[in-house]
Amino acid sequence: MNNVHLGVHYHLWAMQLILKMWMVVDGDDNNNWEDRLEQALCIKIFHNDEELEGWDVTRKSTKDLFVSHSKKPLGEYMASQEYSLRTLFQHYNTGEGVNPMSHKGHPTKDMCSGINAIFGTPNRKHAIYSVIHDRYLEGEPGLRLLGRISRMSGCDPEAALRMEPDYVKSILRSLGMMEYPIVAISDGQNIPRFGDY
Repeated sequence: MNNVHLGVHYHLWAMQLILKMWMVVDGDDNNNWEDRLEQALCIKIFHNDEELEGWDVTRKSTKDLFVSHSKKPLGEYMASQEYSLRTLFQHYNTGEGVNPMSHKGHPTKDMCSGINAIFGTPNRKHAIYSVIHDRYLEGEPGLRLLGRISRMSGCDPEAALRMEPDYVKSILRSLGMMEYPIVAISDGQNIPRFGDY
């Protein structure tokens, strides 16, 4: 729409993060994983500054990208975010193959190892469960972030910050998920309250 192509530098944190969790190099895909990644996420991978020649480059810091605002209507923005997440998880690492960013060719880890430990490998494909990601966004930064999200979405500006059990249960109950297991992941700062879910 704006004739802009999103680029990512091969040696920066974003690529390291992506390859730790998704887009494993395995067997025949060893030589074309970059093509698969570029096509799946509509990005261009640059290995060095020389490859930027001929491009009109606008550089953005991680913070700039994090606080940027989409001009799309909320529904379209949410759909595009969902598409990106679904695309990544269609290519999740299974513990087979190697991480191409590893200098020693370390094998990748299985993204589902935690779920396998809970439900068992053969049963995981049939398991129905909810995942709660409880991240402690302390103080003013957390309030500012959720306030911005609230203005865009109309959601409560503080409920997701507190993640009180009644709040979580009200969401899960409306989805018919209270009868299924709840898997809680956290940054470790609010673990005692997980028993209340």
